[in-house]
Amino acid sequence: MSIVRQVVTARGWNTRTVASLVAAAAAYWVVAHVGIRLRSPADLLTAGPVLDKMILVGLAMPVAVIVRSLEDRCAWLLATGARRRWRVRAAYLAGVYLASLTLGVALAWATPGQQSRLLVVSDFALLLGLGCLAAVLFGAQLAWTVPVGVALACSTPGLIPLDVNAPSRADHAWVVLWTALAVLVIAFLLFTRFDDQGFGGRRLRTRLSGITDE
Repeated sequence: MSIVRQVVTARGWNTRTVASLVAAAAAYWVVAHVGIRLRSPADLLTAGPVLDKMILVGLAMPVAVIVRSLEDRCAWLLATGARRRWRVRAAYLAGVYLASLTLGVALAWATPGQQSRLLVVSDFALLLGLGCLAAVLFGAQLAWTVPVGVALACSTPGLIPLDVNAPSRADHAWVVLWTALAVLVIAFLLFTRFDDQGFGGRRLRTRLSGITDE
């Protein structure tokens, strides 16, 4: 348990992080129940149930908190230690996936019944996968920008035509889900190999012994 506690603490999980996640989940509940449907005139021509656009933005809020925890504040310990780093990374990210997707299911059940709960879960998984992938590519500090950017782009009326805006369409829920699973697997493999340090480990060189971002 001490090893687990050390790994979780090194990733930035503390009372403030948990409180931020709870606040983000609560904010999603509020947004989901406001029921704002922003659609452009062209969107009105598309048949089929459409997700309230603000729900995507609401889902991005807890995802932004979660992916921020992918930064290893004590990366220098594993870099100089004998423990196989990929096992620690794989175990940590598997735990993050399990807890996060459980939260995603809970948020879906908290969504008003007229919305597609399958699509809500699928969108949450997709945003989570994109955030984890962004953590490897850009670093955990900037990982939130990708899921938030995607959520905003899909929520802006007229920016992405509704006929190709799969995260907003209930009849595309299974397509989004399978895409999300593929992104989650790719992100898992890359994170296990590279963590959030970049393909060349360039970000690791800026994390010196005893220095964190706290």
